Amino acid sequence: MKHLLFTLTLLFGLKSFSQEIEFLTLDSITKEPIQNVNFFNSKTFRGTISNENGIAKLLLSKDIIEISHIGYETRKILFNKKIDTLLMSAKAFELEEVVVSSFDLKKHLQYILTNINNLYNVSSKKYESTYKEKLKVNRKIARLSQVQIEWWNSNYNYDFKSDFESQNQIRVESLDYSKVLSNETILSNGGFIDNKQFFQYLFIGYYPNYIISYADNIIVESIEKSKSFTRVIFNADIIVNDKKISQLKKSEIFFDSKTKAISKLMLNIEYLPQKHKDFSIEKKIPYSSSLKKHTLNILFRNQDNKLIISAFNSIVNATVEYNNIIDELEIEQSIFITGLGGGKKFKKRDRVDLSLPLYTNFKTKRDPNNKIVLTKKEIAFIYE
Repeated sequence: MKHLLFTLTLLFGLKSFSQEIEFLTLDSITKEPIQNVNFFNSKTFRGTISNENGIAKLLLSKDIIEISHIGYETRKILFNKKIDTLLMSAKAFELEEVVVSSFDLKKHLQYILTNINNLYNVSSKKYESTYKEKLKVNRKIARLSQVQIEWWNSNYNYDFKSDFESQNQIRVESLDYSKVLSNETILSNGGFIDNKQFFQYLFIGYYPNYIISYADNIIVESIEKSKSFTRVIFNADIIVNDKKISQLKKSEIFFDSKTKAISKLMLNIEYLPQKHKDFSIEKKIPYSSSLKKHTLNILFRNQDNKLIISAFNSIVNATVEYNNIIDELEIEQSIFITGLGGGKKFKKRDRVDLSLPLYTNFKTKRDPNNKIVLTKKEIAFIYE
C-alpha cells in the first residue's frame, strides 16, 4: 500500500499477585469522564492513562497508586480490586493577593531556563514509554497506533541548534496495535507532524523559549495558589517576524511552590488564517494546509528532588485542501513514561527512522492486550 504523505508545518516487572483492573474516572461534580488521567506506581515506575471515555486499565500490585491530572487534585489509593470508579475533584486554589498585571511571566520563565539543570533531571537516559497516535479525518478515525517504545535523548536540556537525530533515538519494543486506512484516494489520511517538531515539545526548555521569544501583549488573567502549586492563567499574542500568527488563550502554567519549576503546563494555541502550500511526498500532489488549533499538555513528577517528564499530549486541528476537496484533520499524539533505563544509544539497526513519520515504522497488528483501553469507536476501527 502506497502512502501519500505530507507534513503540517508548525511555527513555533510486575508481581505474581498483580491484578488487571479497569477504572472509570469522573468529575466529582459533573460526573463527566476525564481523559488523560495518569495512574502511576512510583515503586515499580509503571502506569497508564485514561482514554477519552475516562477508562484506564492498570496492573496493580499491593502498592500505592498516584492518580494525577493537570486540572484535578492528585489522589493516592492503596490497591483495592473493588475500586472501579474514581471521582476526581477540580483543584482548589486561592486567589493570590497580588496585582496580576504586575506579574512578570517572562521573568519567571527565564528563571526556569537559567536553572534548568538544577530543577530537572537532564542526564542522558532511555525512557520506557507508551506512544499513542490517532488521526481523524472529518471526525472519522483514519489512523490509530499504539506501541511500547524506548526513547533515548542525550540531554533533556535540548539544544535546538544541534542535529535532531544526534539527540533523539527511538526503538520499538512491542506493538499493541496499528492500522492505517489507504491513502490512495484520501490524501489527508497520510497527514502527520514532522518528528523534529514533535519531539521538541517533549523538552521543557521549548516552552519558556517559545513564550519569551514570541509572546507579546501578555495578559495574566489570574494567579491561583494551592499548597503545592501556583497556577498562572494567561493570554498572549504570538508575533513572528513582526506578524501576529496566533494567540495563546487561557493557557496554564503550574509553578512548584518550593522550587518555582514548571511542574505542569497547558498551552492553547489558536492560529490566524494562514495557508501553507506544498506537495505530497510520494505522488507530488499539490495541497495547502491551514492550522486552526494546537493544544499541548506536559506533566512532570518528582524523582530524587528533581523533576522528570511523566506524560505528554498534543492535539493539532487543521484543514487540508487538494483536488477541490477540503478535509478537517485532528492529529493526537501522546507519550506516557513507564520506566527509565541507562543512557547508552541504540544500535543503528534497532533505531526507528526519524526522517519518516512514526506510524510508517509500525506494522499492522491486532492485540487485545494493549496497555491503554480502546474506546468503542477505536475498537470498531481496529477490528472492522
